[in-house]
Amino acid sequence: MTNFTTDWPPAYTIRNSTRAKQVILQISPRRGLVVIVPIQRRHPKIEEVLLQKRQWIQKNLSHIQTDQQVNPPIFIPPTSLHLHAIGKTLTLDYLKTDHKYIKIHQIKNKKSLLLCNPDLEHNSEHNLEQTIEFSSDELSYLILGPIEQPLLLIKALKRFLKQIAQEYLIPLLRRLSLEIALPYKTASIRSQSTLWGSCTAAKNISLNVKLLFLPQELTRYVLLHELCHTQHLNHSNRYWTLLKRFDPNCLIHRKMLRKASQYLPTWIEDPTN
Repeated sequence: MTNFTTDWPPAYTIRNSTRAKQVILQISPRRGLVVIVPIQRRHPKIEEVLLQKRQWIQKNLSHIQTDQQVNPPIFIPPTSLHLHAIGKTLTLDYLKTDHKYIKIHQIKNKKSLLLCNPDLEHNSEHNLEQTIEFSSDELSYLILGPIEQPLLLIKALKRFLKQIAQEYLIPLLRRLSLEIALPYKTASIRSQSTLWGSCTAAKNISLNVKLLFLPQELTRYVLLHELCHTQHLNHSNRYWTLLKRFDPNCLIHRKMLRKASQYLPTWIEDPTN
């Protein structure tokens, strides 16, 4: 185990920011030390900043380490998933079996939705993915397999949610694109740690699977936000003027989005899974 009081420099993650005006340090149990670096601004070397804040960094990392030793995180399998963005609630039941991998069945018709082996993503013999069709606001699923293995179970749930996001968020993006006449090239579902979505110069949009848990107005804001990037890749005045045409409350939604982690289950934010 890492000794935060002697090992230097500690491990850290760099995050670029268009809003930051100086180098910012953040420490959390989930992400550890994060160094936020302003884009297109001259700033001191990261190592120099860390050295200046060494006492503060070591103190807070040490507290986190102590808390995790005294109260190690325990994963409790969720019995329901409230997907506010699409107006659905999924109820989950679990049954330990001798299967090698996790299977998720819709209880209504016993249709196998996902056979998940996270280490064999591209092997169709071990991974069967079929279209999900929802007909009600509350749906029930039975999860079978080695459910006592938290890492395997979390990976299965995340892959399951990605499939749902593919079925719902991508069509929603397509409808909004047609509605506001801002076309994109491709769209995909990812599980980013810090981004709700992104858009490339080639107009390829990626959406975070975690958007499923956000209120519909915030999810819509993120989708509109990325569609407007097909015209302006920056956050210039022209960009915000365009976004305000489609979302007059975009600045309010932008502020709300900064606190949107409150809607997320803790297990989906764990970057190690």
